[in-house]
Amino acid sequence: MGRARGLAVALGAVCALWASQAAWPVQAPGQDVAPYVVQAQFVGVRDDLVFPPAEARFGALPTEVVEAQCALLVASDASPDEVADCARFAVPPLATPPAVVGWVTVAHLPYRAVRALVQLAGAAAFALGTVVLWRRLGRRHGDAGRVTVVLSALALTPLVLRAGQLGQTSGVLYLSAALAPIPVGGRLRRTAASLVWAGAAVLKGVPALLAVLQAGRRRWASLVGAAAVVLVGVVGLLALVPATVVADAGAGSWSLTTSALDVPANRSLATQLAAASGLDAGAAVVLSAALVLAALGAAWWRWLRAAPAEVEWAWWSLGLVAASPILWGHYTAVAVVVLGLALARLAPRAADTGTDALLDRRLLALPVTAAVLAMASLQGTDVAGSAAVRALTYGVLVAVLAAVVVIVHRTRPPQGRPA
Repeated sequence: MGRARGLAVALGAVCALWASQAAWPVQAPGQDVAPYVVQAQFVGVRDDLVFPPAEARFGALPTEVVEAQCALLVASDASPDEVADCARFAVPPLATPPAVVGWVTVAHLPYRAVRALVQLAGAAAFALGTVVLWRRLGRRHGDAGRVTVVLSALALTPLVLRAGQLGQTSGVLYLSAALAPIPVGGRLRRTAASLVWAGAAVLKGVPALLAVLQAGRRRWASLVGAAAVVLVGVVGLLALVPATVVADAGAGSWSLTTSALDVPANRSLATQLAAASGLDAGAAVVLSAALVLAALGAAWWRWLRAAPAEVEWAWWSLGLVAASPILWGHYTAVAVVVLGLALARLAPRAADTGTDALLDRRLLALPVTAAVLAMASLQGTDVAGSAAVRALTYGVLVAVLAAVVVIVHRTRPPQGRPA
């Protein structure tokens, strides 16, 4: 077996481990899946509870929502302690109107099956995004690049498994950052990239702001494709619930966003500002977003306007995650994609042979970053330890954003605007 093939087998084994979690007999109940399923189950039955009311907050949800989520957790393989304290696992229903239609299609299935599907989809998204890095770094740096990706995947495993335990859909952020919807490659590749971006926007909301970048670069095909996905979802929901329900979909969004700053696991800059300065939660959200977006805009204008299109896309993807007032630990995996794509721009070393060809010290920042973010994602869920973990996590994100700027500047991308 050739060395490259052996490394491919190693990466495949790591990705298989990620996917196998869906079949593990003992795991967390996937409480992040429950609110989406409950939202879908309320469609046509309790339309007033499909979206959170204006007064909804983390830890203060309508009783019917909590009871419905508890019923799902009891039906899963949750532990006795989790069942006894199921209200603690109740999560606000945050699916966007287009996403609700998608959840309606699976809400009739057994909860365990839905959770397994979400876990498989999440693992597949992380795996496909990692394959993109494998291709980019392997093409540029040979076996040293491939070893770097395998090590990074291993280091990222705790984060991926944690996201799967929670039933999170954050893998779509990772894949969307890796698979930029830019006019390169074949039609299938461009279509898939646009659909992934649309899925990320529908599921997570924040990636929708990348439409500004796409419009500025006049990538109308990807904009039209993503808008079509969103429109189909909204029209589909209008066929199921009254228009007033859809119109009020965002009524509780601001209350939920500001209350999220009280959740210890939230790594956002807004959370740190509110805790350190005593600012009102709403003011902290607005100020943090303004500061981050201003810094990103200045850095982009000065150094990244002529960056390679896929690096520019990934950099802004991470920047918007950093600007979000809700930043869970598993969202930070996007930083691995961004740094990996930037490192792929470095000039390859002179041809090496033997063991030396397997390691390039310039690339080791990637697995180190993955390891730090993965470990941080498992920590800080208690109030005492969360401040330090938030500072560490956010510091790594800022360092990655800055490192990409430096790499792009030093590698002197081609003149002119990127495709």
